[in-house]
Amino acid sequence: MNTVPASENKGQSRTVEDDPQYFGLYLNLARENLIEVESHVRIKFGKKKLNEESLKQSLLCDHLLSVDRWTKVYGHSRRYLPFLHYFDPDSQIEKDHDSKTGVDPDSAQRLIRELYSLLDFLRNDFSHNRLDGTTFEHLEVSPDISSFITGTYSLACGRAQSRFADFFKPDDFVLAKNRKEQLISVADGKECLTVSGLAFFICLFLDREQASGMLSRIRGFKRTDENWARAVHETFCDLCIRHPHDRLESSNTKEALLLDMLNELNRCPRILYDMLPEEERAQFLPALDENSMNNLSENSLNEESRLLWDGSSDWAEALTKRIRHQDRFPYLMLRFIEEMDLLKGIRFRVDLGEIELDSYSKKVGRNGEYDRTITDHALAFGKLSDFQNEEEVSRMISGEASYPVRFSLFAPRYAIYDNKIGYCHTSDPVYPKSKTGEKRALSNPQSMGFISVHNLRKLLLMELLCEGSFSRMQSDFLRKANRILDETAEGKLQFSALFPEMRHRFIPPQNPKSKDRREKAETTLEKYKQEIKGRKDKLNSQLLSAFDMNQRQLPSRLLDEWMNIRPASHSVKLRTYVKQLNEDCRLRLRKFRKDGDGKARAIPLVGEMATFLSQDIVRMIISEETKKLITSAYYNEMQRSLAQYAGEENRRQFRAIVAELHLLDPSSGHPFLSATMETAHRYTEDFYKCYLEKKREWLAKTFYRPEQDENTKRRISVFFVPDGEARKLLPLLIRRRMKEQNDLQDWIRNKQAHPIDLPSHLFDSKIMELLKVKDGKKKWNEAFKDWWSTKYPDGMQPFYGLRRELNIHGKSVSYIPSDGKKFADCYTHLMEKTVQDKKRELRTAGKPVPPDLAADIKRSFHRAVNEREFMLRLVQEDDRLMLMAINKMMTDREEDILPGLKNIDSILDEENQFSLAVHAKVLEKEGEGGDNSLSLVPATIEIKSKRKDWSKYIRYRYDRRVPGLMSHFPEHKATLDEVKTLLGEYDRCRIKIFDWAFALEGAIMSDRDLKPYLHESSSREGKSGEHSTLVKMLVEKKGCLTPDESQYLILIRNKAAHNQFPCAAEMPLIYRDVSAKVGSIEGSSAKDLPEGSSLVDSLWKKYEMIIRKILPILDPENRFFGKLLNNMSQPINDL
Repeated sequence: MNTVPASENKGQSRTVEDDPQYFGLYLNLARENLIEVESHVRIKFGKKKLNEESLKQSLLCDHLLSVDRWTKVYGHSRRYLPFLHYFDPDSQIEKDHDSKTGVDPDSAQRLIRELYSLLDFLRNDFSHNRLDGTTFEHLEVSPDISSFITGTYSLACGRAQSRFADFFKPDDFVLAKNRKEQLISVADGKECLTVSGLAFFICLFLDREQASGMLSRIRGFKRTDENWARAVHETFCDLCIRHPHDRLESSNTKEALLLDMLNELNRCPRILYDMLPEEERAQFLPALDENSMNNLSENSLNEESRLLWDGSSDWAEALTKRIRHQDRFPYLMLRFIEEMDLLKGIRFRVDLGEIELDSYSKKVGRNGEYDRTITDHALAFGKLSDFQNEEEVSRMISGEASYPVRFSLFAPRYAIYDNKIGYCHTSDPVYPKSKTGEKRALSNPQSMGFISVHNLRKLLLMELLCEGSFSRMQSDFLRKANRILDETAEGKLQFSALFPEMRHRFIPPQNPKSKDRREKAETTLEKYKQEIKGRKDKLNSQLLSAFDMNQRQLPSRLLDEWMNIRPASHSVKLRTYVKQLNEDCRLRLRKFRKDGDGKARAIPLVGEMATFLSQDIVRMIISEETKKLITSAYYNEMQRSLAQYAGEENRRQFRAIVAELHLLDPSSGHPFLSATMETAHRYTEDFYKCYLEKKREWLAKTFYRPEQDENTKRRISVFFVPDGEARKLLPLLIRRRMKEQNDLQDWIRNKQAHPIDLPSHLFDSKIMELLKVKDGKKKWNEAFKDWWSTKYPDGMQPFYGLRRELNIHGKSVSYIPSDGKKFADCYTHLMEKTVQDKKRELRTAGKPVPPDLAADIKRSFHRAVNEREFMLRLVQEDDRLMLMAINKMMTDREEDILPGLKNIDSILDEENQFSLAVHAKVLEKEGEGGDNSLSLVPATIEIKSKRKDWSKYIRYRYDRRVPGLMSHFPEHKATLDEVKTLLGEYDRCRIKIFDWAFALEGAIMSDRDLKPYLHESSSREGKSGEHSTLVKMLVEKKGCLTPDESQYLILIRNKAAHNQFPCAAEMPLIYRDVSAKVGSIEGSSAKDLPEGSSLVDSLWKKYEMIIRKILPILDPENRFFGKLLNNMSQPINDL
């Protein structure tokens, strides 16, 4: 990127005193952005679009909303307004109030209303000329706003420093942190925004590109040639607004998916990146040399943005590490299967989002009426592309229901839960249906079967090797499985005579303390495993071979029944569960104690503690009737009250809910909540710790009783299962765990009624068959790797062969995976040295050496290296499969092979021609008095670029300037160069237009002939006036402009203020000829045009010509326009 020293921009710096209109231009943009976000939120929550006249209609400012409803609005709004994180209780910023409290809706609403009022006020002040110079006195702010500005700046600085930790040193942010003291000035007891404070406030409501453009011309922000200056810019832009656009989907979904997959293969997996030394990591960070920065800056939409870091989304994208932060393989492969229709007649399950079925008021605790909303997740079957239109999806779900269906959250995604995804046999999308009747409900279609995410890899490989193999395999398996279940239910398959009865499944003891007990447990476990293996081998040979199946393909419940293995007793399972509960309490309480070095541990966040308490209180309910009373309304209010427990009103609300639900009743409520609440607690943290301590006491008292050991004569705690009346007082969850196993017949009926869960071994045997592997001991992934090496001899991406470096117990383990050594050879000597060092350390401290010390250290080294390498092998399998998928998408013939993974960059660097679908604004119906009706029609931007760069240009779809610009092109078609050139020119022109419009207002208000009319027409008691009102005076009172000329001046100024390009249909008829200038661009690059021949230049010259015409009348002494005329680079002839 081109770093521009301050000396190159002399004369362009903007200040509040000299150029208030410059800040007014961006305050208009800020307000437009905020209205866009607030309108989106209102529509999302079933309200009408926001009235542009008043931001006070924002749902964030609506004090009539219930706490629950407002919290949902706040959570949704925070996606687009990052500054709302200021109100989060766990945000790491300095606050005056106690950080242990939660979000307070009342105080947040008051401050947000004040913020929006300030934005309105400043926008009106800075958008119009004020001859009395009082604009700058209105930068005074309240103490609350002052605290908000400094608090959000601290938040932004911390976020920016964390985000750029790999690019900047801590010292680079020293100046950015010091800027906090320069945001607010205090004089005579008044707190006022400084230029920096005003700029930061405006940046909160601009997007990153707009904020960068504004900062590039403000004095004090122009330096970009040093890291400290860039750090300041990043801090000011960190909390910028995010536009609520629809997902940026390409019109060519296949090409977009292909690019997504190629980019994924070009990124380093996160697990590998964390293992690389610093010098190897550098290749995955963006290059920051001058040539790279220059190339990146050329992709900017805005010329001012080229002066800054992160000025455009191109640079922001490039500034992201080239690594994979999450596993996207399942998503990409499901998309690939859909796009290529690989599984014909099969569709996967899609979660469409959350639907609001009904709403009503309910009294909860002391807080009066509570807005209760009944919601449900809408699940469907089909392609993701089938569910892009929210209105169409809502209509299909409604069906014949008498009530409309509305999504509270519409976000279609694959329904992957518990690492499984459902599927069904259909070619058309299957929608959920609204049930008709008194009670509103949603009926979701049921899955026919489930596939694990891990088996998705195998499914894909099967289909790439032989299309249709999955459908055939599934049908064959279902036929065999149903036959086995039917014959078992009929009693035809009984093998108790073959196998002597085993007492129960062996469950090894947890953490046996003595060596003898450990050895005995290990011996018993080994004998048990050998017995089970022998029974399974006999079962395979004497039964399952007749069905052409294997015991790995059947559920363990059925195998246990056949092999005469009784399930573990409920007492053993209960004892294991109680130990887990006790251990969970111990670990949670441990976080509040200092570790062995005296350092404090990271305690849970307030929200996490409140969520755990709410969930556990519900889990520990005794009576099923009481548990049914705790609806989501009670749960949400309980969670909110606990999160904000520091407030007295919230403590009273929580106690009221507990009393209303009778949770303190020892026979039906909660077993130990009354003991917890006997102690007065002020904060969530205190309640949390007390609750866990009481839970441990209750577990010890309920499930353990003291007895005397006959051998040691000591009192010990012995586990027992409560019975009789004591059993009835156990929580419902625990009582259900004590139930005996269902009868086999019931289990078979339930199994046949539920979707089938395809076993993993079923895929393994089929893959080995397709790969033609005869070695029965070889695993499928090993066979696949051998097949791959033959098909793609180029190997994997180069980064998989890089040297690894791990720090284990303070020892540096370094190795290269391709050198042929075993991993253990790289750390065995370090492991032995670590054991000796640890023993020496313990003996010096006078502590005993644990007998398993060497084994524990060996295990830690093994896990650190071998388990990571195992995970990397799985990732490499995914990469191989993804390249095979890419090969299928890009080649028509099976024998055509693309470059291997080693040369994946060559595919990304291919240059292609793309067509980007956008819109053009055109005249639909011409009305009287210039009141025309406009509509959007399809338009096209032709783009020629490398495949890897294509996604950068999708953003033109939501650019506010593009619809107006495209209306000037013949057939609404333009090249990317034309669009970029004209938008860049228009960005510079907008600032110039606002400068001239501001001077025009000053000249009009100072005119002697017009002063008598200002008071009656001004919206501000004679100090200033709306631009349109003032310009119309030149027609009505002065007679120096025609109506068309005044309409043109007003149109161009308003479009500049709202960041829109004036479309041809909006212009007065006599000025529509400027569109003809675009004709000279057709068929050629706009950058080759003769100077002064562009569309933007024509728009500006018309504007300048009209104003110059009236300057001798309005400003003969050049009092207002003198500076502007002197700065004109190309003055035109006197008119």
